[in-house]
Amino acid sequence: MAKANSRSAVASGARELPDIGIDYDAAHISADEDQILEFDEENDNSCFRVDWRGDFEELFEDVNSRFGGAPVEPIEPKAGYTATVVRDGKTASAKSFDRVEILQAMDKVLKGADEEMRVITESLKSDTLSVMVKPVAWWKAMDKHFPKEMKKTYVRFKDIETA
Repeated sequence: MAKANSRSAVASGARELPDIGIDYDAAHISADEDQILEFDEENDNSCFRVDWRGDFEELFEDVNSRFGGAPVEPIEPKAGYTATVVRDGKTASAKSFDRVEILQAMDKVLKGADEEMRVITESLKSDTLSVMVKPVAWWKAMDKHFPKEMKKTYVRFKDIETA
């Protein structure tokens, strides 16, 4: 199941990847944003990029196109908040239109979905966040088998501090 003979594993001289019951590549545990995005673009399009100057509507399109079930939608903000989102009757709010805060609100209402989104850690240093969406089972298997690499490569939205 692992792509043990993938280009990135061979190019880096990495050892053969273990079969952990899911499809993955050495790029997924590389902590290298460019390597992850290149693999993703050629294979499964599970990542999307969020520029700080990006359009609010595009953010919803990017998330909703990668999650099954009911869409995440903006609604009238709750008092004291700039933005509120809803999905399946669950709501969450953000105090600003900051991309991370909006994504954190989306992440809260997506809890319990079959998919989960995380940020590629390296992208936190740039103007554009790289967000990966994978099945929850994929994240669990990767976290179990590669805990150090996963902690270095990805961050959960709930763990990102905002101003």
